[in-house]
Amino acid sequence: MFVILPNPPKLRLWQPEPPEVRELKAMLSRLSALKKDIQRERNRLEKSLITVVSKDVVKSIKIMIKSLEKAHDMLERQIDKHIDNHPNLRQAY
Repeated sequence: MFVILPNPPKLRLWQPEPPEVRELKAMLSRLSALKKDIQRERNRLEKSLITVVSKDVVKSIKIMIKSLEKAHDMLERQIDKHIDNHPNLRQAY
């Protein structure tokens, strides 16, 4: 049995996302990964402060946290700039 609709929906062909959307999604994915890495290092630092750990290990963890935070901040600025350069992204994201 078939039903004929009086106003059938118009089908659209699949279109890949614009390059600026794909780039933004990649940057947001990386930003999320950096946040997780920062939290992992903070957890390591907290653990190292309550157990007997070499001062060099603590120093290494602190250096890594600063490096990850710097990369995170830089990527946030790049994302803001990317959105500013593509006004269509401002509404969607």
